[in-house]
Amino acid sequence: MNDKNTKKQNSIRLLIGLILAGTAVLLIGAGRLGDSMITRQAEQEAAQAQWQTAAERLLRNQGTGKDLQALAKRHPEYLLQTMQTGMRPERRD
Repeated sequence: MNDKNTKKQNSIRLLIGLILAGTAVLLIGAGRLGDSMITRQAEQEAAQAQWQTAAERLLRNQGTGKDLQALAKRHPEYLLQTMQTGMRPERRD
């Protein structure tokens, strides 16, 4: 009888240990994913700031109006792409 209870307790301990280990692995993975997302967001914000700086410098040299300056703040990539294509619509092949 004692041997049967010991095996049952050992199997319960093993099951609890596996559940705890699995939970720990999931929490570590979630932490790493969160860190990765924060890093990616910071990189995107830095890139956006660089795009804005480039667009504002180009507009400052051009002496343009406030509408284009507002566009440079909101969507600098549109403005830079337009300047790159020479103010022509893109060709679709």
